[in-house]
Amino acid sequence: MLPKTEAVSQPNFDDSDWYAAQHMPATILQILEENGVYPNLYYGMNLTAPGDLWKQEWWYRTTFTLRASGRSIR
Repeated sequence: MLPKTEAVSQPNFDDSDWYAAQHMPATILQILEENGVYPNLYYGMNLTAPGDLWKQEWWYRTTFTLRASGRSIR
């Protein structure tokens, strides 16, 4: 079994239970709010609901296709 850091980068990694990031850059708090986990964060005391998000690991993942240009891409 691959370590998590390597497994996440594999094309067959199951990320079906992950939250979708609608745009980047974004913070995890923005992503969770956009996905309805913490609605109306900036209303009343709702911003206290997420608690200690910073104490957890969070991963971002995307896919992209490179054109065969022969150039080096960074």
